[in-house]
Amino acid sequence: NKIYIMGDSFAAGFKYAAEKKDFPSILQNKYNNENIEVINMAIGGKSIPHYIEWITSIELTQNDKIILVLYENDILIDKQNCQLINSQSNLYGIYKPSLCEDIISGNIKPKNEDGILKEINNRLRTVYLVKLIKNAMYQFEFMRGIFTREIYQKMWSNFTIEENLYVQTSLKFIQDLVKQNKASIYFTYFPNTHAIYDSKEKNKMTWKSFIKNMKSKDILIIDPFDFFYENASSSRMTHSLTDYHPNDEANKIMADFVYNFLSEH
Repeated sequence: NKIYIMGDSFAAGFKYAAEKKDFPSILQNKYNNENIEVINMAIGGKSIPHYIEWITSIELTQNDKIILVLYENDILIDKQNCQLINSQSNLYGIYKPSLCEDIISGNIKPKNEDGILKEINNRLRTVYLVKLIKNAMYQFEFMRGIFTREIYQKMWSNFTIEENLYVQTSLKFIQDLVKQNKASIYFTYFPNTHAIYDSKEKNKMTWKSFIKNMKSKDILIIDPFDFFYENASSSRMTHSLTDYHPNDEANKIMADFVYNFLSEH
């Protein structure tokens, strides 16, 4: 019996994987006395087209489970994604956003690069001092429009844009494919661990609207936010002030959340 964990760097837990403190490793420890293998397939910088590549490449059996962990930047479509989408559209008939042709040709840029301020923001985002300054700037409402996290949140709430339509149709394709192989798949997401508090977490509302929309299409996305909020010892559970990857406590909470859900299903 295998449990495949798929996602990006948040799911991979690469900051803590060497110490076996990433959430897939913690989840594996919970199954020590059972014939269950947890396989961490998550890789930093990957998104939905890559998850489709992985799922179509593995042999699933009836007792296998996939936990697909989304993150807010999964909705972004860039040139690399479009190249994969083109291939998958030809192979499986998956919805292909028309903007992909323009992105590949260079006629338009992805949403996080389509402006001078956004380009400057992307170039400076790796500088630690700049990250600290940006965190302070983000507290001002009028500055938030240039931040990628704000861009992503708005995209998840707009169900008619091509990026959102691509996510909707792709999750449906993934779910149908897994079911054809008699396996099980559960969608969830990793909350923004730099802001785990109820009253100011805009991302909670963003995911809530998308989850509601997908439920109407018979696709369940299990929501971990309340579990995080109830079990977090701090409103910030990040690796550092300049690195928003989840810390060891956040990885443990995610493992507990997944384990509790799977135990009931």
